Amino acid sequence: MGNLALSIATIIFSIFFFIYTLQIPASSSTSIGPEFWPRVVLISLAIMGIVLLIKSLREMKRPAIVEESISETEKVEEEFEVEEVHKSRYLIIILALFVYILSLSFIGFVPTTPFMLIGIALIIGMRKWYSMALTGVLGTACFIYLFANTLNIPLPRGVGIFRELSYFLY
Repeated sequence: MGNLALSIATIIFSIFFFIYTLQIPASSSTSIGPEFWPRVVLISLAIMGIVLLIKSLREMKRPAIVEESISETEKVEEEFEVEEVHKSRYLIIILALFVYILSLSFIGFVPTTPFMLIGIALIIGMRKWYSMALTGVLGTACFIYLFANTLNIPLPRGVGIFRELSYFLY
């Protein structure tokens, strides 16, 4: 019942604020204007609300679950060990982000971001080196494409050779 109320509230919220985005003046150029991203977010929010509404209505129509299946799922859940959340991981991630932010102005976005993404992947438990490398490189490439190329938001370039590297890449 809670998901049903949440989905309806989400849909109403997104429709209400989507109407307000219609008052934002459109961009005079052919590029993406200030009204684009709020509308994308609100449409996505409405779609997720509709999906949750459909799932909630389907669950309400389903017959009661047999106790045997519940006991089977409880057995399966007991087999998996729940990893204890370490507070030190959060502190290490915060420290890594702090160092990342400080190094952006000197080293630049391009060299520091892959290392930051790989470092956070290590901290949260990713162990496959090729997955971490791919995450770091592709994540950085996606950020550069989205912010520097699509939205024309300048990213920190760094100084010296790092500045030249960033001009070479984008």
